[in-house]
Amino acid sequence: MTTKKSLGGIMNNKTTTSNRIAIYARTSTSDGKQNVETQLSLLRQYCTQRGFQVHNEYVDQMSGSSDKRPEYLALLS
Repeated sequence: MTTKKSLGGIMNNKTTTSNRIAIYARTSTSDGKQNVETQLSLLRQYCTQRGFQVHNEYVDQMSGSSDKRPEYLALLS
């Protein structure tokens, strides 16, 4: 098994339940000018390259100035 240094510590290339993660994306508007799928695609690619298994995805389409975003709160719970 090979290991790599990451910002959060040491990762390995072996997928385990500890490698299951959730990703979060947010856009400020739902008018089509911002595409949440672009964010999700990049996050999925990042996770795949590092051996993480995306367990859940959370998406909000509202201002980031509020911490009462439903999916953000679901991610934290």
